[in-house]
Amino acid sequence: MTANNDNPTPRVYKPSKKLQALIKAHEKAVEAADKALVALEKGVAEELTNDLELTNREVGVPLKWHEEKVRRISRKYNVPRRRARTDDDRAARETRKAAEEGDQPTPAPAPAE
Repeated sequence: MTANNDNPTPRVYKPSKKLQALIKAHEKAVEAADKALVALEKGVAEELTNDLELTNREVGVPLKWHEEKVRRISRKYNVPRRRARTDDDRAARETRKAAEEGDQPTPAPAPAE
């Protein structure tokens, strides 16, 4: 088909009824999958909350998820941590926070001469 130079209005495509139905079915399936994923994440968080000895790795195995993904879900749903933060963790966090705020860390005092 050749372009019609007499009509400057571009053609507007309208999907067929069949394609429109398929698009709608796909959108419903995606919405259902999103809801199912949220429910699954909540279930993972509940498992971890109810068994404090359960590890992210153990939960991830049947889901075929890496433990880091399970850890992120744990943080998202405020699951209690498995270990206490160490002083090194706190110091690193404070240094990062100061750097983000543009503050310079307080230098250590110079040794007495």
